[in-house]
Amino acid sequence: MSGSGAESMPIALADFKRGISVQNKGAQPLFAELAVSGYPIKPLPPRDDRIAIERSWWNSDGTAVTQRQFKTGETLMVRLRVKAAQRVKDALVIDRIPAGFEVENMNLSQGTQASAFKVQNVDIAASMSNERIKHSEYRDDRFVAAADLNAEPLDLYYLLRVVTPGRYVVPASFAEDMYRPDVRGVGKAEPDITVTDPKPR
Repeated sequence: MSGSGAESMPIALADFKRGISVQNKGAQPLFAELAVSGYPIKPLPPRDDRIAIERSWWNSDGTAVTQRQFKTGETLMVRLRVKAAQRVKDALVIDRIPAGFEVENMNLSQGTQASAFKVQNVDIAASMSNERIKHSEYRDDRFVAAADLNAEPLDLYYLLRVVTPGRYVVPASFAEDMYRPDVRGVGKAEPDITVTDPKPR
């Protein structure tokens, strides 16, 4: 490669596995950056030494969900409980939802349904108005929140609806410092879920 500005070159997986070396044959300093993207073959193991994150699902009557089989049309409340060993001012909390589910209420903290839900006698609308929650997003495949974490647990809530029959993997939730990705936590793996459609066809 040669040039006076920024240059880029894609690297095939086979070449990457064999190893890459870079040699500067010019007289000026060379700055190199390597960007790698991909998906792990196996789920990441749980990690809570710096950030601990725990997910739980709740029925509309406030009882904890223990089954792994659901029917289309059911709704579930999700609670993420997050805390950090030391303050993480700019934390990003991500909960990827299983396929077959969708976020029901796109703005639970201000929605009319929020006050109707209780999880262990907690007012969910008030909890989602916590000043430590800087931002939250309800996307198609995940719930995302930017928050200020410390040793005091922070609870985040959102509502899910079961929509599509099938058998699905439940991705682990995780949290990390937006500017220090090595400061992170990964939730525990959960068994697969099954969704059935009770409606006659």
